[in-house]
Amino acid sequence: MKTKKETADVVFLGKYSESEILSGPEKTAKRIFFEHTKLNHSYFIQYFFDGRKYGIIKKLFGKGKEGVINNSEILTLGLFPVLLKLLKLKPKVIHIITFERFAVLALFCKFLVKTKIIYNAHGIVTYENTELKKTPFLLRQKDRFCEKLFLKYSDVIIFYSGNSIDIAEKYFKLDETKAVILSNGIDEVFSASKGKQKSGSGNLRLVIQYQNELHSGAMDFLNKCLEKITLPVEIFLVGNEKSSGINPSAGVKINYIEKMAPKKLSEFYSDKDIFLSLNNYNTFSISTAEAMSTGLIPIVTEETGMSRYIWHGENGFTVKYGDFCKLAELINSLQRGKTALSEISLNASKIFEILSWSQIYESYKNFYTKR
Repeated sequence: MKTKKETADVVFLGKYSESEILSGPEKTAKRIFFEHTKLNHSYFIQYFFDGRKYGIIKKLFGKGKEGVINNSEILTLGLFPVLLKLLKLKPKVIHIITFERFAVLALFCKFLVKTKIIYNAHGIVTYENTELKKTPFLLRQKDRFCEKLFLKYSDVIIFYSGNSIDIAEKYFKLDETKAVILSNGIDEVFSASKGKQKSGSGNLRLVIQYQNELHSGAMDFLNKCLEKITLPVEIFLVGNEKSSGINPSAGVKINYIEKMAPKKLSEFYSDKDIFLSLNNYNTFSISTAEAMSTGLIPIVTEETGMSRYIWHGENGFTVKYGDFCKLAELINSLQRGKTALSEISLNASKIFEILSWSQIYESYKNFYTKR
């Protein structure tokens, strides 16, 4: 009896999380894989990442099947099985959808079987390791080496802002003809849970997310702004309370909230007013788009990729990173009810019409089919 031949035109490499409390890159990987496999058979291949859990034998030769999505398999493989699987499948496209060092094995397929390589540059890892995080020297060098190969040999490099391209060019020689700027998407649950219309009455309720040290710049910016806020407001910080470094000030109440899965988060947003995205480095804030879809009014820094979807005073507001006086002035003005919050909230919620994952996937599909 003949076994069915394994085929897949597009194979995904990266990190697949079973949890719904996801980082931006993890959510992109999970959602794009789901959209693609609605009509196409594929594989999502990841690695035995946790060195404390898996030994060298597993990392070199291990095999595991984690699940099936739309009849497409999610596999966890060691280095040799990854390479053998790719060479056996000979996919037309390998999509490195999150930065993982094991994905350099895809480059063998590029040269041996002429596979097209697509790489998602969710961030510039070398910049993050050098400027924003305390990364050990050896790990920095390994990350830089892999990132250089991805940027040099990928056929399509997906960025999320022009600022990211500029940062990448400070560290690497980049062929801009390969670079495209795309957006991230919004889960439907956020559109289905639009909050009540904002009236501008009562204390302003602001939300900010703190995920990790990449958001420390946002906390610094917010702390300076808090000293200038003259009217009572309430801030809800979603994420890591101990690491956030936020300093309470007079008239500002701080509430610390644990991270939530999308459905619970959308419900949490229903009675809030403002979403703050204040980083000096943020390629594209999925969390901002999701909050907007529920009707929260965004205040974002000009440096983030999300700012290209904000029309100041119409569906949100933009400020230059570090201009804490302007930010405080804006928050004070909104608290006084000088702006028509309900109309801006309604305009903000329309973001879902252009950033649903099904629509975002269409941009990816074009690169899968274009030769």
